[in-house]
Amino acid sequence: MIDAVIILSHRLEYGRWSDEYRNRLNLAIRLFKEKKIKNIILCSETANEDVKNFCIKEGIPAENIFLEKRSKDTIGEAFFTKKDFVIPNNWKSLAIVSSDYHLPRAKEIFEFIYPKLRINLFSIKNGEDKKRNNDQTNSLRKFRYLVRDLKRGDDARIEKRLFEEHNLYKNGGKKNILAIGAHFDDIELGCGGTIAKHIENGDNVTFLCITTSEYSGHDGKEIRKKKEAMQEGINGARVLGIKKGDFICFNGKAKKVKYGQELIEKINKIIDERKIDTIYTHWEKDVHHDHFAVGKSTITAGRHIPRILAYRSNWYTSSNVFEGRFYVDISKQIDKKVLSIRQHKGELSRRGEKWIDFVKHQNRNSGVEVGTEYAEVFEIVKYLAP
Repeated sequence: MIDAVIILSHRLEYGRWSDEYRNRLNLAIRLFKEKKIKNIILCSETANEDVKNFCIKEGIPAENIFLEKRSKDTIGEAFFTKKDFVIPNNWKSLAIVSSDYHLPRAKEIFEFIYPKLRINLFSIKNGEDKKRNNDQTNSLRKFRYLVRDLKRGDDARIEKRLFEEHNLYKNGGKKNILAIGAHFDDIELGCGGTIAKHIENGDNVTFLCITTSEYSGHDGKEIRKKKEAMQEGINGARVLGIKKGDFICFNGKAKKVKYGQELIEKINKIIDERKIDTIYTHWEKDVHHDHFAVGKSTITAGRHIPRILAYRSNWYTSSNVFEGRFYVDISKQIDKKVLSIRQHKGELSRRGEKWIDFVKHQNRNSGVEVGTEYAEVFEIVKYLAP
C-alpha cells in the first residue's frame, strides 16, 4: 500500500472547486477506498476545511488527511509535502493525482525533488488542448532553468533557490501592495475588503492617501475638518489591519489634486522605497476631479509595475463605462470593510445609512455575478499573473 497520495491543486473558480479538481479529488478518494493508499495530502489553495470535510463525508478518516498550505505551484507542492510530511512521517512510497496534460511536468518535478522514491502516477482525462500543452511546456522550461545547476534531492539548495529566485516564494511569497486613495474613505469604499484580505494573507500593504481630506462647500462653509478627517482615516485603516508605519498621507488639498510630475514623482518614490508589485487606485475616468487625477498619476508612476487594478469609490454616473472584469471574493471580509467605512462618522452622518447600503448592495451584486456572496470588482489596467 502506498503511504500517501498528493492531490495536485487546481485553481479555484470564483472561490469554488473546478470540475477538473473535483475529478482529481474523487480519483484519490477511490484509491483510498480501494486500499491502494494510506493517506491523502491536499495542497495549496485547495488545502482547506471545505475540501477536508468533503473527504471526511466520503469516508476518509480525518487523521488520514493532511493539509499542505505553503505551496503556490507544482514545485512548491513537491518540495513542501516532502519537508512537512514525507520526511517527518518517514514515508517510503508516494503517489500523485493530477490531470493527464499536467502529469508529465509533475512527474519530472517530483522525480527531481524525490530522487530516491518511486512516484506512482494517477491521472484524470481532459483531452487535447494546444494552448494548455504550450503552457505546460513553458512552465517546464522555467522549472528547468530554476534548478539549472542544482542536484536532484538537494533540499537545502532547492529551498534556497525557491526563496531567492522563484517569483511566488521570494520575500516569503508575500506581495508588496500599494492602495492609493485621493481622500480618507476612498480606499475603504473601493477596495477595503481586498486590502483586508491581503493583510490576512500576510502581504505587505501600504495605505496612501493623497489629501488631508478636509473640504468646504461652494459657499465656503467648512463641511469636513482636517483633524476629523485624519482621525477617521487612521481609524478606518486600522480596522482593515494597516500598521502605523504603513499609513501615509501626502497632505494635499481636497478638490485641488492635479495630474502632473510632482504627484507622479511622489508616488514613484513610494513605489521604489517599498518595492511595490501591485497597486490599487482610482479609475482614471471617474467624474470626481481628484479621483481621476490620482488614477491617471498612478498609472504613469506605475508604468513599470506588473499589476495595477482600478476601483470606483462613489455612486456618481459617468459617460464612460467602468470595465470591471477582475473580481475578488470578499465574503469573509465584508463586515470588516463595512466597519472601516463606519469609522468615517462625519461622512456617514451627512450621507446616512444609504451610503453603507449602496456599497453592500454593490458588492453583493458583484458577488452574484461570479457565484460568491460578496465581491469587489476592478478594471484591469494591467495584470501579470504570478
